[in-house]
Parts: sequence; C-alpha cells; structure tokens
Amino acid sequence: MKRTSPWKAALATPIDKYRITFALPWEDMLLLGNDRRGVRGRPGDVSVTEKDVDQILDEAAFSVRDQQLKRELMTYSFAGLRVLPGGPGDTSKAKRETVVTEGKGGMLSVSGGKWTTFRHIGRTVMEKPGVAARPPAG
Repeated sequence: MKRTSPWKAALATPIDKYRITFALPWEDMLLLGNDRRGVRGRPGDVSVTEKDVDQILDEAAFSVRDQQLKRELMTYSFAGLRVLPGGPGDTSKAKRETVVTEGKGGMLSVSGGKWTTFRHIGRTVMEKPGVAARPPAG
C-alpha cells in the first residue's frame, strides 16, 4: 500500500488469542498483512481474496490510524504458505516454532517459523555445523 506519511517502525498488533496483524515499512510502501488463514486444496491455487483484503484493512485500522487505509492505495497483493511441522490434530494446533531437519544426503529442510522472523531462521540454518562450508546449490 502506498504510504501517505512517513513510517519508520514495524508494528504487530494482536487481534485475538491466536492471530496478529502487522504493518511493515517497505521501500516507499506499507506492507500490511496477517499471519494466518487456513487453506484447503492445492498449494498452487492459493490467492488473495476480496474477503482477505477487507479483513486486513479492517484489522490494520485498529492501530494504523495516521494512514489512509484505502483500497485505491493498494499496489499489490500476495499470499504465501508456511510449511508447519507435522503432529497430532489439525493445523490450528500445529507447532509454530522453526524446525530444521537434515536428511540422509545432508539436505536441510525448514518448517514452521514465520515470515517476519526470516532473518532469525537464516541465522539458525547458517549456524548448523558444516553449512557455511557447503558449496552453493545450482
């Protein structure tokens, strides 16, 4: 979303017991979003719906009062999926912490974590024994 005034800090606002909404400055925009919505079906079919946009704008209005959160200021939307570690129960009960596992051939797999903690996840992976010494893939 195009910014209508200066913005210099990231903001995460609790919506309920399980969810947050966030506002992050990014280039000359304000990135708005939330941290989860259950998805059924094929991963390639995931997209942003009008209901998602309405929800994110409504939730952001709780804490982003000095911005004009208007749909016409939106420049782009995207949806992503997070791989969660397996376990008993449905997705709402799945662990959210980052889990890094190493396969027999040395491949590292990352599950869990949050998009907003990607730097921490990267450091966690890079601190694994032998990772820095591995040649780049490709």
